[in-house]
Amino acid sequence: MKPLRRKEIWPNAATYTLSFLLPAAVLLAAYAVFGVFPFGEKSVLVTDMSQQYVDFHSWLYDAVKGGDSLFFSWNTGMGMNLTGIFSFYLASPFSLLVLLFERTQVQDALFFITLLKAACAGLTFSIFAKRILGLRNAKNVTFSVMYAAMSYVVVYALNIMWLDGVILLPLVALSLHSLMEKKRMAPFTICMTLCFLTQFYIGFMIAIFSTIYLVSELLRKKGLTLREFWNRFWRFALSGILAAGMAAVLLVPTYLSLQYVYYYIETGSVGPMVLNPLDVLGKLFFGSYDTITYGLPNLFCGMLTLLLLPLYFLNRNIEKRDKWVSAGVLAVFFISMMVWPINLFWHGGDEPTWFPYRYTFAVCFYMLLLAVKAVRNLDGVTWRHVAVSFAAPSAFAALMLLVTSSDWLYDTMDGLGLKVLLPNTRTDVTVKVVAVSAVLLALYGGAVLLMKYRPRMRKMVCVGLCLLVSVEMFANASELIRSIDRELPYDNHSKYENHLRITGEAVQAVKEMDDGWYRLENHDMRNANDALSLDYNGIAHYSSFTNQKTSRFVNHLGMVSNVQNRFWRYYGASTVTDSLFGVKYVLGSDERRAGFTQLKSLESGKHVYQNENALSLGYMVDSSLQDFTYDPEEYDPCKLQNELLCAMTGENKPVYTRIPLQEAIPSDNLKITGQGEWDYIESQNGYAGTMRYRFVNPKSQNLCFSIKSAGLSDTSTVYVNGIPLNGTGYDFIGLMDLGYFEAGEEVVVSFSINRSPVMLQAPLLYGFDADRFSAMCGMLKGHQMFAIEEGNSSIKGRVDAGEGGLLFTSIPADPGFSVTVDGEPAQLVRIADAFLAVNLTAGEHEIEFTFVPQGLPLGGIVSVVSLAAGAVILWCNDTGRFAPGRKRRKRTAKGG
Repeated sequence: MKPLRRKEIWPNAATYTLSFLLPAAVLLAAYAVFGVFPFGEKSVLVTDMSQQYVDFHSWLYDAVKGGDSLFFSWNTGMGMNLTGIFSFYLASPFSLLVLLFERTQVQDALFFITLLKAACAGLTFSIFAKRILGLRNAKNVTFSVMYAAMSYVVVYALNIMWLDGVILLPLVALSLHSLMEKKRMAPFTICMTLCFLTQFYIGFMIAIFSTIYLVSELLRKKGLTLREFWNRFWRFALSGILAAGMAAVLLVPTYLSLQYVYYYIETGSVGPMVLNPLDVLGKLFFGSYDTITYGLPNLFCGMLTLLLLPLYFLNRNIEKRDKWVSAGVLAVFFISMMVWPINLFWHGGDEPTWFPYRYTFAVCFYMLLLAVKAVRNLDGVTWRHVAVSFAAPSAFAALMLLVTSSDWLYDTMDGLGLKVLLPNTRTDVTVKVVAVSAVLLALYGGAVLLMKYRPRMRKMVCVGLCLLVSVEMFANASELIRSIDRELPYDNHSKYENHLRITGEAVQAVKEMDDGWYRLENHDMRNANDALSLDYNGIAHYSSFTNQKTSRFVNHLGMVSNVQNRFWRYYGASTVTDSLFGVKYVLGSDERRAGFTQLKSLESGKHVYQNENALSLGYMVDSSLQDFTYDPEEYDPCKLQNELLCAMTGENKPVYTRIPLQEAIPSDNLKITGQGEWDYIESQNGYAGTMRYRFVNPKSQNLCFSIKSAGLSDTSTVYVNGIPLNGTGYDFIGLMDLGYFEAGEEVVVSFSINRSPVMLQAPLLYGFDADRFSAMCGMLKGHQMFAIEEGNSSIKGRVDAGEGGLLFTSIPADPGFSVTVDGEPAQLVRIADAFLAVNLTAGEHEIEFTFVPQGLPLGGIVSVVSLAAGAVILWCNDTGRFAPGRKRRKRTAKGG
């Protein structure tokens, strides 16, 4: 590469600066118009950003500033391995920027990081476009803005860690050119190491793209021999292996964590096996949006791109070989999006939960690359080519609008057997989309013609083009943000602040009353990861790395754990589960369960309740518990709790008694059809119906109700004798404590069925014997852990084991745990593959549990070895000292 002349320095610096600042300015303007704080009352917290990232970054803030472990926390999931969470959500160096903000400003930090990542994406694309494609000045800035503010960035900003891949992809492509042209391995190795370290999931997708890109670029080269192809490909493969090895310190423990926590649940395909090509093409247009959940690929990266793509293939100055290779790569990408199994391959073979096309930033990058090549070769196009490039997408958009808005045409084509040509989603293309797209295409077509036929105006046109593109990307981002808000609203900025203030005040009040070890939970939770934001030892958790063996077990005990057992919430917790799992304090506005007393009332309206029967972290139980199993196909929470208690105490004294159903009373518009154990319920007129179940309580006691359902919304309000459960309503999920009822009192449980069809099993109603349970807990308290000391990733305490036996703990079973008894290693026992226990001899003992992520030492060793080997290999290769396959000439003596 030639050194820059002095007069080129400032233009390049200005180009890179604008490519960095303008995308951030575009997104900032879109969020400002929408009303994100400080420009309004909204925040960037929506779906995963609200339910995961804000809490994970809060935990990271505390862990770094407090010197805590980055791989484990007692705050969430009852004590959880967070290696995967760090690797998947937080490993980006941008995450550390939260430390520049106050602890209460984490949501503002995430907004700043979002804008900064967009800015960095613009910069890296600018560098690639300048060095590889020769794109300079205003045109360079134009395409950088289109890349950094494309729909993928706007829609997936709520999964902020995926944006690191958008930043790194141009650098990866740049390093591939260095590898192909100069056989230098170091740049690609470094880039891929960063990909694997910052976000291994997106890094996997970039690795696939890199393979496709490398092969396609080599195929463009004329006269490339098979030997030369192999010479470059093995360097590429070796670089990838070295990169994975250097990142092994995170990859190995993360992989092993996934192997342990992953529990496959058959969900069926969330989309068609073959996506309609018209649906895919429809996503290339301005403002195209369908849904944020299981929607179509986000492919919009500027209408200028859509104009220039046909010009690339019509361009007479671009060789046919290049066009065929490019067409092949685009075909691979579009087939990947249309054919579901191939789409799953891009996602590591795992069906994504929402956001099913997470690699499309790479598709947009490649389309922009071809668009740049087109604009760099305008000498090879004519006004007729421009006219075709304008007319084709405009006509396509108009046809899409006509087909999707005309029921007659839609039905006619369906009747002719042409339904395969119809788009499945009928909300993408609107009159506004067609009109705006046509106007933009016309303006860009005119600009291209001016650059082609009025060379003296080229600089002015390029500047105008840059401004127009910036306005377009701003308008598209604004439209997408509003569309997301209509579907799944962004949180108000004050919601998170008030949550920290009000719930934080209650948590602090408990800490001031009790400085011992206990768990605390909140009925009025903001989400399942509250404990990470508020720094208390909780139960609930939600992430892709939830310990599903534990969450699945507690789900069968009545607590809510859905979304493939990843979304583990506190709903459905009973007096029994809270006591067995050490939940000593509960926050809320109302508490119906037996055994809880109100301890403190706060001005915010929250109350602090104490569980009188809460047990410690560990306690001695009957040794038969180590043989305890349960049937994952059966759902009867109270029955399972009875079995667990009987196994713990060694006595057959159930605390729950089944109460028979007297009558099931559907509303008149509901039709019930029996299907084995299930009742199939559907509405006869399309309106919501009501199901009522009548019981008679045989004696004075608390009642617990549960029902297994399929298709029933978990936000359906439950009514007890016509009054909403919990005063304002209660989500229809998990085991529900209906409260205390007198003997002979009639109880009617009812709820609405808002959509059809719904499948329900027979409801389960149990009476709870609070006195018997208190007596059991009193017996278990006699030999429980005390003097508990919690470390960053360890916990120890003492216990009087009595005559000896099994110490059960409510520590989730994770292969990273080890235990010592009186300083000597001991064998861990897994209870139902969900919790840890250890056998003890008679007398008093000191117990210490220590956590080290499984695979972390091995991963560290692999990283160190790979780094050392890589340093030698890369130095030898890049300095020309390492060239396998090249024959050395024999050295002969003088005159020989």
